[in-house]
Amino acid sequence: MLVYCQKNDSTSQQGTRIDLLIIMKRFQVKRLNDLMSDVISIHGRGNFPTIDVKLCDLVSVVRRKLEEDGVHVKEIRLNGSGASSVLVIDVCSNTWK
Repeated sequence: MLVYCQKNDSTSQQGTRIDLLIIMKRFQVKRLNDLMSDVISIHGRGNFPTIDVKLCDLVSVVRRKLEEDGVHVKEIRLNGSGASSVLVIDVCSNTWK
């Protein structure tokens, strides 16, 4: 799986962005799949109930509804700790013998 990333170049005075293409390893794709398959709770306010939904289903429904309303969805991004948890390589997971 290819992942498109943008990074700020801190060495440049103009603060230009660098476009990167990263090939995800199999374990990273599995982590992404596991994350998107997790059931999350969306807590309602007032009389609205709390609903439990898979993250991938939520993203699919929102994208479909936007496109039905004429809004073109160019890409869907995962940012923050979710992205970090998928892309991180566990260096401490190896057991010392």
